[in-house]
Amino acid sequence: MVVKPKDARDIFPSFIENNFEAQAKRAGIEIRSEIKVDGSYICVSCKKVGKVDFKCELCQKRKSTVLIQESFGVPAEHLCVECYENVPAKKWEEEVERLEGRYVYDFY
Repeated sequence: MVVKPKDARDIFPSFIENNFEAQAKRAGIEIRSEIKVDGSYICVSCKKVGKVDFKCELCQKRKSTVLIQESFGVPAEHLCVECYENVPAKKWEEEVERLEGRYVYDFY
């Protein structure tokens, strides 16, 4: 797995279609996503397909990565779409404020 540079557009000239993603795919290398699950980063393709799961900080249940609504901190803690849809707004906002307060100094 390879980490995509913050400013990957400067690696290759803009008129060349072989951007960072195309080069990684051609080499058979997965690009690392920003999501950590159980202490390890997962690749972008696994994140998109939902092959791995995460623990929602609100309901404390394991969910597929396609159900991530919001993420906070490094390593990230996640809130799921199902809680976003079903939990009262006041409880959701309290949890968001708690997580933002916990990771106020994390820059990612």
